[in-house]
Amino acid sequence: MRVGSTRILIVGSHADSGFSMLNFTRGNFVAFENHSANMELHCKKPLKVFSRISLGLISKKYSVYLDKFVLFAPYLFFLVLFKQIQVVHVLDQGDAAYRFFVSAKCKFIVTVHDLFAILASENKIPNVVTAYPGKMYQRLISRGLERADLALAISCTTESEVKARFPGLPTQVIYNFVDNKNFLAPAFEQEFGTQDYFLILMNSHWRKDRRNSIVAWKSLLKFKEFESSSLIIIGNALGKEELELISHELLPRVSVLERLNEGEIANYYHRCIGVINISNYEGFGLPIIEANINGRICVYGGSETLREIAGPYNIDWAQLEESKITTDLTEMILSPINRRNAYDYVQHRYSIQNYLNSIYKAYVNL
Repeated sequence: MRVGSTRILIVGSHADSGFSMLNFTRGNFVAFENHSANMELHCKKPLKVFSRISLGLISKKYSVYLDKFVLFAPYLFFLVLFKQIQVVHVLDQGDAAYRFFVSAKCKFIVTVHDLFAILASENKIPNVVTAYPGKMYQRLISRGLERADLALAISCTTESEVKARFPGLPTQVIYNFVDNKNFLAPAFEQEFGTQDYFLILMNSHWRKDRRNSIVAWKSLLKFKEFESSSLIIIGNALGKEELELISHELLPRVSVLERLNEGEIANYYHRCIGVINISNYEGFGLPIIEANINGRICVYGGSETLREIAGPYNIDWAQLEESKITTDLTEMILSPINRRNAYDYVQHRYSIQNYLNSIYKAYVNL
């Protein structure tokens, strides 16, 4: 496919798809709209209509489905037809069912962040139960993925899962990029004035491991450099088990913040000692990269994906036996040199330009 003749449609996520996917859609739209490649690009996403006016008559989830499949999907069909679109690129595997509304003559690409919802619907995630409507919906997504021409996995770990679940689907790894418009770089201690807290950015959810993230903070308190540190959690309220884990004595040092905007979150990144991100299931690991782009080190663990993304400058908590932890750990977290190395590493590996170059090659090679 020649670049100059290619007409591409980028399909973003619905506004109620969650903060991460909304941010990914926004970042992609900005990046593609400022592109320099000789392509005709169109960026579209479902509008909030039913989900805005449902007024409690139906659940939020089903009103989003109406936006996506009653309004946007037919629009997508006619847009592809009349604009003579040659490639449709869907930015989230959760929207792979759009394949059924796009002509088979049109190439269909899906960015796959993870397969956890599909695997959960097939009872392959321990202790996670999916209701029958959810199973049917994930089956529809699976059928759309099977009919895609290419899956762009955001990590090698995700690609392995895609190959195992969809052996006939062509795949390619294209790492996410860091959209650092809200991150003041270079972001180092002397510029922002580090405050005495560690930062956790996650909800209490089966995919995350906020409990062990809290355990990691409590272990860090054993070091004299961190013994007076507090903990800020950006996410939902603490549950009973988490409150018991923290203990009555430490609870005044823990703050939970919800519904922050990007600028506010960036401000907490800027001034923390370090970030803690221990998780059960991840397709990528954006908090690690966002920590590094702010000149902060991340203590990570749990998901294999995080080891792939973290590079050499962050700390894998799972590989550190408590009895063998030394002051080298505190040096890694606090060292301006290590922070700078981590910053340089992600600036290069996860740059927007690297991402776009890889995407354009994928389009051309279809």
